[in-house]
Amino acid sequence: AFDFDGSTTIDAGEELGAIMSFESPLSSGKTVVVMTAGDSERFGDVAESLLDAGDRQFVRGDLVLLNGDEINHYRLSDQYAVGSLPFWMWLRYTLSHQPWWLLVVILLVALLIAAALYVVLRRMAASRHAGN
Repeated sequence: AFDFDGSTTIDAGEELGAIMSFESPLSSGKTVVVMTAGDSERFGDVAESLLDAGDRQFVRGDLVLLNGDEINHYRLSDQYAVGSLPFWMWLRYTLSHQPWWLLVVILLVALLIAAALYVVLRRMAASRHAGN
């Protein structure tokens, strides 16, 4: 049941496990990750979900609920970045989240290719012209 003050009460018994993450209220830019479960056996399943490649693809967002074999993920608040990525990963991330940058990159590459072709063709024309 959801209360108006933003708190949530979930009663799913021992089958429920959860992974929650949020920005630390004590230190900006730091992340708090909470893992919880109805019992210690289920807690082991929650931890295993981070190691299993088939399950790990569904572990995203602020809240991940594991109920039996079912994994649901939710994004409850704005995302924030922590750390840095290598250039190629940053470029891939940026182009996938802001596709208009891809248009800018394509235009720049097209201009560079056009400029290179112009120079090569001008030299070829000049050498042909000088040979006459």
